[in-house]
Amino acid sequence: MKKPTAVILLLFLAFFLTACGGAHVAEVNGEGITVAEFDEYWDNLRVIYEANDETLEDSAEMKETVVNQLVYYRLLKQTAITKDCWPTEEETQTYFEEQLAALYGTYGEGLEEIETYHLDQDFFFNQYRYMLAEENIKDSLAAEEDLTVSMDAAQEIYDADPVSYNTRVVSHILIKPYAADDREVKTDEEGDLLYTDQEWQTAKERAEKIIKQLDDGASFVTMAVKYSDDTATAATGGKIDLTLTEDNTELEASFVAAAFSLEEAGTYTKTPVKTSYGYHIIYCDESLSPAHIDEVLAFICAEQENTEKQSLLTTYMEAQKQAADIAYHYDLVK
Repeated sequence: MKKPTAVILLLFLAFFLTACGGAHVAEVNGEGITVAEFDEYWDNLRVIYEANDETLEDSAEMKETVVNQLVYYRLLKQTAITKDCWPTEEETQTYFEEQLAALYGTYGEGLEEIETYHLDQDFFFNQYRYMLAEENIKDSLAAEEDLTVSMDAAQEIYDADPVSYNTRVVSHILIKPYAADDREVKTDEEGDLLYTDQEWQTAKERAEKIIKQLDDGASFVTMAVKYSDDTATAATGGKIDLTLTEDNTELEASFVAAAFSLEEAGTYTKTPVKTSYGYHIIYCDESLSPAHIDEVLAFICAEQENTEKQSLLTTYMEAQKQAADIAYHYDLVK
């Protein structure tokens, strides 16, 4: 009797798992979102959290948030299909490649970053498909409205807050001084490491050699990956994920001043910039400068139009949600 009982239990368990996987955590206008879809999203989200040295909160509230996100995605897809702007595989692939290249320097480096953290490429591909669908719906809605912002209106916005429109996005290569002969390095009252003049000089000379290679045509991204002592940014070509303004206090004053001496994207500091961390070579990725006011005003126009587009999308999708037939089954994931 024991053997048949075990078989029956195994069959029951298999049926139970299949049934759960096929059960719906929500339905949107008659289309179900399965537990299996929830699990896939949840597992990828957990890996992303771990890649950022964080822990995904295993709570009912967080799981409800994920279900709500999946409902939004399904409604977004239905809306895009109705408006005939759901992205094709080819359109999504192009957008995916462009976005990864913008984030990591090249598409290939972006894929390597995904693989490094054991992330699911298909998951990211689908996320970018939803992002592109949002852009397509925005464009569709904007075609029905006049969102043009005049240069005079842009000038008024600039005059009200000029500091916010004098910005830099930069990358850097950090060359740290190193203690000679493995001596013990002491710290000052602020916790900064104390190096000898010679150790600082050696670091400066190393930085100057890198600048010479840049002058000779070397790629900044390649040099950052190869030589930068800033482990947090080296892998992405030294890119600092921060838009700097002149009143920035997150970075040392000498670094900020040097960054703002670069008024053209694609330029870099020709002499090493010293901070308490070492010597930096700073590269300007993006620049908004009063020296090029026409570019600033054009940026403000585009920014305001994008803000209006986002507002149109938010209002439209909320109306779609209110009109939709949506049922939630949170209990299946709690």
